[in-house]
Amino acid sequence: MIKVVKRHTLRASSRKILVARVAYIVDAKHPDHLDKILGTAKNYNCPDQTADGFINEVIRLDTEYLQYREG
Repeated sequence: MIKVVKRHTLRASSRKILVARVAYIVDAKHPDHLDKILGTAKNYNCPDQTADGFINEVIRLDTEYLQYREG
């Protein structure tokens, strides 16, 4: 199941928050994940399948979006 997560916009591009979120998503021993089957995390539209690849792409896209918004 893919779950939509509400996130604060200022936290969306925080490397620290993203690192913690990625670690949480793949942590099968986390209490929220007990009795659940976790699939393999996959990055879509990222340069590779690493956590750093995902985090860097999120930050890159957020930076581009903010620059576009500021016009």
